[in-house]
Amino acid sequence: MAQPIAAQRMEQVIRTYIQACNDADGKAIAACFTREAVHYFPSLPKWVGPATIGNNFEKRVREQGHCWTVDRLAVDSDRCAAALEWTRFDRQHARILRGVDWFVFDPETFRIREIRPYTAAPCARTRHAKNYRILTTQGGDTQQRLRPAERQS
Repeated sequence: MAQPIAAQRMEQVIRTYIQACNDADGKAIAACFTREAVHYFPSLPKWVGPATIGNNFEKRVREQGHCWTVDRLAVDSDRCAAALEWTRFDRQHARILRGVDWFVFDPETFRIREIRPYTAAPCARTRHAKNYRILTTQGGDTQQRLRPAERQS
């Protein structure tokens, strides 16, 4: 019976982490990680430590207008790991990027020890990226979805 609880906790940490990233909340991002956490990148130097990860994502979101959706999530309780398929919207540069993050969790705290992202393809320019905003549903359904942003008059 411990496996469903572990899986639920890992899923909740990932959803909390993505929401904190979208909110540019560096402290909430950092709270999702262990002290020795590492976030790797395909083409950037790794970020080490929860404060570095949180502060860097907060800055990136504020400066570049990034936001992510949770498209699919698979959790492996036995390995204390998960895979997240996501879409990133970059409103400033009108780009959409798809990818997958591989998460490794601390089995005692269920905080993130490691993230390794993999992107599906190079960033594609699109005129539609600036016209969407993320909405999160309330209540028991925590899945994220997209909706066209309201036009400014």
